[in-house]
This record gives sequence, C-alpha cells and structure tokens, in this order.
Amino acid sequence: MEIENCGVGSGALFTEDSERNILNQIRTYNYDEIDVVLIEGFVNDWYYNENLGTYLDEDTVTVCGAMRIAINYILEMNPSITVIVIFDPIGMEYGDMDTSELSKRYNRTQYEYYEELSKVPGSMGIPVIKLYSMSNMNSKTTQYFIDNIHPTDLGAKQTANMIWEELQKYKPKEN
Repeated sequence: MEIENCGVGSGALFTEDSERNILNQIRTYNYDEIDVVLIEGFVNDWYYNENLGTYLDEDTVTVCGAMRIAINYILEMNPSITVIVIFDPIGMEYGDMDTSELSKRYNRTQYEYYEELSKVPGSMGIPVIKLYSMSNMNSKTTQYFIDNIHPTDLGAKQTANMIWEELQKYKPKEN
C-alpha cells in the first residue's frame, strides 16, 4: 500500500483560516485512484469552539455539517473508497492549555464534542475509531504526551498500535 500524508498542521475541519481548513484540503484532493482514506483529528475544532451543530447538519456552517460534506465529497468522487474517521485521544493540562477529560470549553468537554461529531460518520455507515475512549491515553498517562495534546514517541507508538488494531477489523469495500 502506498501511503500519502495530507495532514494539515494545526488544522480544523471548520475554520475561517483557509490555510488550516481540513475541509478545503479534502475538497481539493483527487480520490479517483485511492482505496482507503483516513480522516483524523478535531481537537482544534473543539478547542477554538468552532460551531459544532448536530450530526444531522448538512451545510458548512457547523463542524458536523463540514464532516458530512467532506465524507460525501470523497464518496461522490469514488464510491468504492473505504473511509474511516479517527478521533484523537483526549489530552491533559499543560501550562495554560487544558484539554484533559474534564476540561470544558464553552460548557462542553472534548468527549461531549467528539461524541456528537462521531455520530456523523456513524450515521453514514462509515467506521469510526474513537481513540479518546479506547487508547488508554488520558491526563494521568503523562508519559504519552509532550504537551497538552501532542504525543511523545511512546504516545505515538500507543496511538499507532491502537489505530492498527482497529484498522485490521475493516475490509475493503466489495466492488
């Protein structure tokens, strides 16, 4: 398998900043010859209080709507592609940046934000890997974090192992 990393540094699925906008990145890529696409991240959407909306949204004014648009765009370009959405682990407090499990940004924890957003791919039959609830990484496992969200080498290995374990459960679409 050939792997291409199209990650957007400090990206958010829904942001006015076109340089950091993951939806823009998704909409400018050609998926014709791609077998599998992983959409990953979303901590910045929560941290910067981007408008979450609900999993029923279908427009670009909410993060949930942007997620639905992104997945639909990929599937319309290539209905045979396997799309998998990955949500990052919940981080910890580091300096003035608190992304720990009980931290609230605008009255919503990262867990609550991720749960609503994960309903979008779930409602579309798209597999979801919820590292935030299965990675064994949290505010008490500081060996896994450099700062509030970025993993140490050990944290990256833990993340990769959990993703790999989950990916093995999925088979390519039958054509």
